[in-house]
Amino acid sequence: MSHDTRWSENRSLAELCADDLRAAGVVFRYRDHLYRTTGQHLSHGGMGTVFDMERLASGGDASWPEPIVGKVFQSQYLNLIRTDDITRRDHQVTLRAMDIIAEIDHRHLLPVYISEPIADNHLLVSPRKADTLLELVARGALSQRGRLELLMQALEGLYALHERRVIHRDFTLRNILADQGRQNAYLFDFDLALHLDDAPGATYGSYYQGRVFGSPGFSVAPELVAENLADRALTPRLDIYAIGGALFRMFSDGNPHGPTDDMWGLLMRIGDGLVFRGVSHIDYPDTVPTVLRPVIERCLERDPGSRYGSVGLVLRELESCLDELDDRRPKTGAFSKIQTMIHSSAPVPSDNLRNMRSLPGADPGTIQTSLPAEVLGPALERYGYRIERDLGQVRARSIFLATPIPALVAAGQFPYANTYPKIVTAVDIGHADDPQATLDMWFSRFLPVLESVRQGLFTSLHKVLYDRDSGHLLLFSEFVDDPRFGIDMAGHSLSLVEAFGLGFLLIRQVCQLHEHGIAHNNVRAESLLFKGIAATSTVLPCMVGLVEPSLDPDAIAGDTRNLAALILSWVKPSSVESASPSVRRELEDLRARLCEIASEPAAAASGADATPQIDELVALIANGLSLVDHNFRVLREHRGHLEDYLLLQVSRGLYCRLWHPRADADDGADASA
Repeated sequence: MSHDTRWSENRSLAELCADDLRAAGVVFRYRDHLYRTTGQHLSHGGMGTVFDMERLASGGDASWPEPIVGKVFQSQYLNLIRTDDITRRDHQVTLRAMDIIAEIDHRHLLPVYISEPIADNHLLVSPRKADTLLELVARGALSQRGRLELLMQALEGLYALHERRVIHRDFTLRNILADQGRQNAYLFDFDLALHLDDAPGATYGSYYQGRVFGSPGFSVAPELVAENLADRALTPRLDIYAIGGALFRMFSDGNPHGPTDDMWGLLMRIGDGLVFRGVSHIDYPDTVPTVLRPVIERCLERDPGSRYGSVGLVLRELESCLDELDDRRPKTGAFSKIQTMIHSSAPVPSDNLRNMRSLPGADPGTIQTSLPAEVLGPALERYGYRIERDLGQVRARSIFLATPIPALVAAGQFPYANTYPKIVTAVDIGHADDPQATLDMWFSRFLPVLESVRQGLFTSLHKVLYDRDSGHLLLFSEFVDDPRFGIDMAGHSLSLVEAFGLGFLLIRQVCQLHEHGIAHNNVRAESLLFKGIAATSTVLPCMVGLVEPSLDPDAIAGDTRNLAALILSWVKPSSVESASPSVRRELEDLRARLCEIASEPAAAASGADATPQIDELVALIANGLSLVDHNFRVLREHRGHLEDYLLLQVSRGLYCRLWHPRADADDGADASA
């Protein structure tokens, strides 16, 4: 691992700042592991902000790091800690509870790798898993029995907390993670955890003093808001109430209190209560299994003393219900529609279309509105999003900018942790020759590969949902603000190092797909996106427009030809002519070979196999870089990390060219002078 500069320590944990998680390549050591930031933001909540990270056992194989997440507290919350006595007390209580949770070795509690203060914040690190249970339920990925089995696993983790006298205080489907195979569930998000030894003899009124913590409609119990229950002793039955809310939500679109006009109305209903000594006022949709309703009702008793006395009793009741639940996956991607607090999106007028330079991979010549917002608007609403803007089409696939519905986010009912805007690509499956085969191909072949490779320089693929009602596969990708595209490169003359370096970075991205037998199938200038990072004046280049991957060998060969043509457009004959005489002839030969690869194969006429291979293209561009950059040649010979080096070489120059072209021109004039 000594040659791999990615894992060279450059920071101590005590020196680490919250903003370091926003940058890639910050490495620190904690106990017997190295930790590395990727700079990728994942989500934010009411208290914390979460980032993608990696960890590696000291002396381990750097090619197989473990995906993890790092969480720091938001600045608003830190300000409350400094200015508000109750918030400061709760913060210290939570950190002590976190230390206890970190000691619990339970297969259904998400491990806490780090819970330590850093220079300006507090860092929490845990493993990264696939989806929350709420996400899986929202897209219909589980049968009735499958949902309950995962919830019961999380309840086993909750039981382990209660055994150590720790209350979770926000047991919801959003705080349960599942692994990639959907076989194991993990309870997580301990931001509100409380160890009862830190509140000896406390009542709800004396401890919370009228403040509401948790997720209204699900984990906020009547004793937190009703004055005549405020004198009850603080107990784990607060979490028992939340189990009822989770069970209800797992088979419905809303909370058991029904739709309300505002948060005040919801809190009033919570205080009034839903169940009184076995008499229920819950209005169940048909989707909630009858066998589970008695369990839900006993959990949701208004009086804490009438609820189940322990998580163990709840588990015993649920165990007896399993055999009566359907073990087949539902036929729809969601139950029907998120009923609570959704306001329909207004149609998007065609004159509001943004300039297509801002759309990843969009072809300005194919702007259409053949799939209007009113068709996919309801589909996105079923998952808690609304359309902000119609962005046209990429390869006949409609693209939209979508944002979470504000009312759902405000009420804590948005079904996903990440609340940032998303670019949504709509793939029409319903009109495919064989819709089921197309779906099977996406979920069994394409999606596992895309989830593994669409990170780093690729734009992140957050989730893929199939909306059966509209017949569309919805691809949710990272939204990039103020991007630039490959078509912008036409007005710039790149140096040979920039042209070859940018080409090498792009080839390596497409190589990741080819290694799995998949073609990008949309390699062109319009699909080259540059993500500008203003804080560091740098650029991350990535290939987007990945809307129609293919297993066709001709498409894989097409990627290679198109990459060669793209790089050839940057390697100008004038740049080759002005190169050092010692390497000029080799560069001319290299450019000629790029022309051959970019051309249609002559195999039909010659009988030879002229199918281009991407490995040859990698070697060809690496040879070009070795001719014009001595340091690259040395790194290549010693197996250094070439991508990191090339980003350093080309990133700042590209930022100046694309975001500040006038300043770049001025710099060039000064240099020539």
